[in-house]
Amino acid sequence: MILAEFFIPHGHCYLWKPGLVGLHIVADALTALAYYSIPVTLTYFVAKRRDVPFNWIFLLFSAFIISCGTTHIMEIWTLWHPNYWLSGLIKACTAVVSLYTAFELVLLLPQALAIPSTAQLEKEIQERQRIEQELRVSEQRYRSVVTAMSEGIVLQKADGRITACNLSAERILGLTAQQMQLFTSMDFSRETIHEDGSPFPGELHPAMIALRTGKPQHNVIMGIHKLDGSFTWITINSQPLFHIGETQPYAVVTSFSDITKRKMAEEALRSLTQQEHKRALQLEQTLQQLTRTQSQLVQNEKMASLGQLLAGVAHEINNPTNFIYGNIYVASDYAQDLLHLVELYQKHYPQPVAEIAEQIQKVDLKFITSDFPKLLASMKEGTHRISEIVQSLRIFSRLDEIECKPIDIHEGIDSALLILNHRLTQNPDSPKIQVIKEYGELPLVECYPCQLHQVFMNILSNAIDALEYADRSWVMGDEEESSNYPLPISHYQSPTIRIHTEVVEDKRVVIRIADNGSGIKADIQLRIFDPFFTTKPVGKGTGLGLSISYQIVVEKHEGQLRCHSVPHQGTEFVIELPIARHSSGIDQRALAALH
Repeated sequence: MILAEFFIPHGHCYLWKPGLVGLHIVADALTALAYYSIPVTLTYFVAKRRDVPFNWIFLLFSAFIISCGTTHIMEIWTLWHPNYWLSGLIKACTAVVSLYTAFELVLLLPQALAIPSTAQLEKEIQERQRIEQELRVSEQRYRSVVTAMSEGIVLQKADGRITACNLSAERILGLTAQQMQLFTSMDFSRETIHEDGSPFPGELHPAMIALRTGKPQHNVIMGIHKLDGSFTWITINSQPLFHIGETQPYAVVTSFSDITKRKMAEEALRSLTQQEHKRALQLEQTLQQLTRTQSQLVQNEKMASLGQLLAGVAHEINNPTNFIYGNIYVASDYAQDLLHLVELYQKHYPQPVAEIAEQIQKVDLKFITSDFPKLLASMKEGTHRISEIVQSLRIFSRLDEIECKPIDIHEGIDSALLILNHRLTQNPDSPKIQVIKEYGELPLVECYPCQLHQVFMNILSNAIDALEYADRSWVMGDEEESSNYPLPISHYQSPTIRIHTEVVEDKRVVIRIADNGSGIKADIQLRIFDPFFTTKPVGKGTGLGLSISYQIVVEKHEGQLRCHSVPHQGTEFVIELPIARHSSGIDQRALAALH
């Protein structure tokens, strides 16, 4: 089919007339020659002008024109050789290339139209020349500004070498521009120091860090020993410079100011501030001492007034109580005799007269016989309880005693517990609090009774508050925190206060008062003895109780007051007191004899 042995040559269509055949041969040959020369020229142009935009379209035109030239060659060939299928295929390829070229040309047309014209290019060149002139003027202006600045300006290349500086840099550093161009930032390391006086390594110079990291450095303070022997403090700012699209700086601009006078003023101000701070601290300590003294005086006055009130109340209650307490036993004997007489009467006269029988039934004689002894026993118990309360009030009423004397520690603790007994019993707002006493054999301890009783009251009141405010179910769970200090009370499941006393080394007594409340956080434990510090709700505490207790135990009695607490387990206060005070003439043997 390609050889087309079934077709006749195209020359037969021209009847093989020499003139007509020659005309077609010459026309097609010249056309093909022109078509082939154009792609060569376009290819040469593209090779020489690679900067021309859209140069690929020229190559596409070259392919299209070569295809057209080939079709003209096939026109000459088919005059004698009827290869019409081959000629058609070449024309088809030419058609495909032509269509693709036309399609791309249509898409390229908006971009081609956007290419500036010669006039536009000339205008753009003039605009660029104007801008360059303005930039030169601006650069000259900025050079003048940099030269006139009071801050030193230094330009360094990527290797740290100084290439330019202004007059202020020469003045501040004490070097000429020619001298600085011989150095890098690394070369100044032997003459520079930090604010604390330590050497300032050259690799830590802000300019070197900016070149190394590409990040600006601000407000770096450095001290410089200049060549003339003087010393200068400067503050430095370094800004790296980048070429567009690059991340590694090619240079760095460093500005610095002389802050020597400011540093001298700061040092003078710092010295003055330290002196004023010391004076302010002394005044604050004096004020705190005055505040503590005032609060102590107020508290002592309140406790003394309370002691006088309690002494009067105890005296007034004690007289009628003694009368009742003394006669209740006689009344009890009388009652027993009368009841025995009634029993004898019932035994010998089991059938009383009607009026007596009616009265017996009316008053329920059998109930009176069984209940009256119980009633008398309750009255005995009540009067005994009143006597104990009166005794505790008498002990507590000794709060106005200011002299140091031997006392029974257990008596003071029991007195405080009795005063606080109403808070230990169960009520609608809080459960019953169990008190466990583990009293050891203690000698009489020389102390100030009123002040020591105040300590017991404060600590026991805080323990009761902790148990009342505790947000726990009184069942020990997994939320307990571990501690190096084991609390012996942590295993109790109900609200409990444990009081343990013992003698240590025959010289000191230790009183441990522990509760299994919610405990105290570690950061709060550091402040619990500070004046006016409290964790209780507003209106529930003054913040003076533990502070005053600490002063009484540590300063007044030369003892120790410590707090151990574990959150969710409880708190223990440890009071350690000397049995005999060093300033007293009473020795331990005298205390033992008194005991």
